[in-house]
Amino acid sequence: MNSESLIYLDKFILLLLKEEDEITLNHINDKLIIFLSSLWYQQWDIKNKSLLATIFENISRLNYKIKNLFKHKIEFPVGDGFLDTKKQCDRLIEKNLIKHSENKYKLTHEGLSIANDLKLEILKKADTINSQFFQITAAERNNTIINFILAIIKLFGGFISGSSALKSDGLDATSDTISAFFVYLGIKSDHQKFSNILVIFMLFIAGFSALYESGFKLYNIFIGNITPLTHVGLIILIELIAIFVSLFLFTYQRHIGKFQNNLTLISQSVDAKNHILIALAVIIGALANLVNIHWLDAIIGIYIAFQILHDSIDLTKEVKKLNKQQTTDYSKYKTFFGNYMNLNHHELFYLWIIFKGINKSNTKEELINSFSQVLNSNYFPIISELGLYQAKNVNFEEIFDEIIHTLIFQNFIIYENKKFKTSYKGINYINTFLNSYKNYKMNILDLFILKLSDE
Repeated sequence: MNSESLIYLDKFILLLLKEEDEITLNHINDKLIIFLSSLWYQQWDIKNKSLLATIFENISRLNYKIKNLFKHKIEFPVGDGFLDTKKQCDRLIEKNLIKHSENKYKLTHEGLSIANDLKLEILKKADTINSQFFQITAAERNNTIINFILAIIKLFGGFISGSSALKSDGLDATSDTISAFFVYLGIKSDHQKFSNILVIFMLFIAGFSALYESGFKLYNIFIGNITPLTHVGLIILIELIAIFVSLFLFTYQRHIGKFQNNLTLISQSVDAKNHILIALAVIIGALANLVNIHWLDAIIGIYIAFQILHDSIDLTKEVKKLNKQQTTDYSKYKTFFGNYMNLNHHELFYLWIIFKGINKSNTKEELINSFSQVLNSNYFPIISELGLYQAKNVNFEEIFDEIIHTLIFQNFIIYENKKFKTSYKGINYINTFLNSYKNYKMNILDLFILKLSDE
């Protein structure tokens, strides 16, 4: 028996038993519902999301559907508002991995060996993620590689199609590549001040080059020397790819920049966010070419050039601040997940109230106390191995009335005799939620997203 032959729920149970020794079935279910609620990117029905969050989740949804087309289906039994963890525990007993006595489960000697292997496997993956993605030097190395690939694609597409806007965007990506490379060298050699100056210098060169390229095209159009764009479909495809890559880079750079207090990475995240708007502008220019509006592509190229120069000036100001040893308020820089994670904390409590009300009625105090007790326990499989933060500092008593009002209004919860019980509609709701995990199998990408969303 090895860990590869186990489905995910089995692994969750074994890891939990390794850390908490003897536990009841209810405790397993409580920990599981909170863990699944933490996998926010599997949840697609939360309202009030930003445009960026919506785009990101649609990508996640597509990835989830594609994976399900090609992998072997392993379904967790679902019904009456819970994953049937008892059935999974019975299977683990049959495999001699756990044992059951006095309504509690405990690992066997073989089960402990498997659980230790699982623990080491997750810790190794977590260490790989931390060292290869979440250190400043690793982030700049990764930025260099990604921007280099983008620059090659954009410049190639720009020269093939004749799009000044796409060429300008390619020059901007080239400056980003060189900037990230110099920053990487500066950090490695402890000469970050020098690398920042080189970054600014390259940004100015890219900005003026883009301005010249677009201005020259606009002049040719003015004198009647019009060269229509070709391969419009290629331009649109390249910029759609650039939008998704820029969304990732913004999320990645901003997260590390904020939590490592690194101004350069934060500046790069601003540039990545601008690239999303620039890519949309290039697409508009390419579409305008189809109806013989050729000048719009050149105008967009000029706009991109000024955007590059604007970023260069802003970065110059921030570098001057650093040289004067002025402190920077990093809290003003919002991360991609910041506001969303607050919504997720509400959703977690939202699901808990519905889940706990399925088999018995609960008072307000019982719901809050039971939730806080489980949430404040020391260990959650995967979450703890990654060193992630749970919503321990959220005052659930403060938000209880707001959430319970919503649940009653939506007819998910029935309120009788100062107690709350889940309605038939509420049971269907949580079954729908749990069904999204029927075929779930965590991989290293899931660990990376969980780490990236840690607020």
